Amino acid sequence: MDDNGRLEAIADQFELSSRQIRRIIRKELGVAPIQWLLTRRLLLAKQLLTETRLPVTEIAFASGFSSLRRFNDAFQTRYRMTPSRLRRKAADSSGAFTSTDTSTLQLSYRPPYDWIDNVRARVQIEQVSCPAQERGQNRAEIVREFQQERIFSLTA
Repeated sequence: MDDNGRLEAIADQFELSSRQIRRIIRKELGVAPIQWLLTRRLLLAKQLLTETRLPVTEIAFASGFSSLRRFNDAFQTRYRMTPSRLRRKAADSSGAFTSTDTSTLQLSYRPPYDWIDNVRARVQIEQVSCPAQERGQNRAEIVREFQQERIFSLTA
């Protein structure tokens, strides 16, 4: 949805006009499609900055920005700080990045997606955990929490 062409393609899939898609997104989410997309990109970038050691340039492109300048400008406008400053603040406050060999990333899960097999096919996973597991609950509690909260962490 970052340009009219992609919005048109999405509209064609649903046999609607791009104007209808814009109106639906604005009605359901309360923002214009471009603002929604920018927010999603910035949230992903923020998560990658605080939870991984990826270089800022890679994070910018992985988040969907087409240039580092556009990423820095959007980040500065939204959060009133540079991406590097956010990373430093996160590292100072949480003691992050203790290991250089692994990265831990918190992801959302939506059933019935077979998330663990798809992720394992792409990266080597050392550990999968969720809050229930960290509290020492039994397997049934862990599975139920995965399904209810739909949040888990991967260490690769």
